[in-house]
Amino acid sequence: MSTIDEIRDYFGGLTWYGGIFAAIDLLIFGALCILFLNFVRKSGGNSLLKYVIIFAVVFAVALLFNNYMPFTAFLAWFFVPVVAILFVVIYRHEIKRAFFRLSVKNTRASKEVSFASVSAEEIKTAVTELVRATQNLSKSNIGGLIVFANKNMSSSIVDSGISIGARISSQLIESIFNTRSPLHDGAVVIQGNTIVAAGCFLPLTQNREVPKDLGTRHRAALGISENTDALVIVISEQTGIISVVEKGELTRFIDSERLTSILEQHYAG
Repeated sequence: MSTIDEIRDYFGGLTWYGGIFAAIDLLIFGALCILFLNFVRKSGGNSLLKYVIIFAVVFAVALLFNNYMPFTAFLAWFFVPVVAILFVVIYRHEIKRAFFRLSVKNTRASKEVSFASVSAEEIKTAVTELVRATQNLSKSNIGGLIVFANKNMSSSIVDSGISIGARISSQLIESIFNTRSPLHDGAVVIQGNTIVAAGCFLPLTQNREVPKDLGTRHRAALGISENTDALVIVISEQTGIISVVEKGELTRFIDSERLTSILEQHYAG
């Protein structure tokens, strides 16, 4: 018997109850195809989970009523594994970002330093050293990325670099970002008045509206600030421009006076 005959027999043998399911089946089949094409065309990280849930629920119902919904059930049995693999390959960055946000919500920094344990004099010294280091790096057109971690920084960020555990000093920061240093491409993580780690890897922003002229350091700064409440200082290697990133917002052309004020507010907060 040909496929056409099988389809004819299928529809010919349907009861009114089965006919309703068949009509729903065809509508769902077409809708899923449209949803999938729309997803591939303009999917983002937030829509990924929504589409996965929709497909999972529909396919579960189709498998439960496979006698009445053969088309959707067929799609579920044979194409779900393929689609799942495609999701992982094509949207791996969105998936990675989702897992990162999950880890941030459930993990505190492994080496958290309380601001309460840092005296006002130590904070003043730290701010002075940070501003001096930032200005020196800027004048020499040496790139830098400094992250001030608060309580919701994932320990995976700190663990991705090299443990330092030293008090903040301009000489140490400048030596870390020296182009001959093996740690200069990563980020320095600071908690309280302590340089916790250097050479750390940060998640890059997936925001497609970020200007093309911004490099990897700026994208990393935006990425970590979008997922945590960290304050980030970026020094551009090409222009020497100092930028501050907080809550996903980037402010450029920061001078020493403005930077001092920002850091004092950060430590006061």
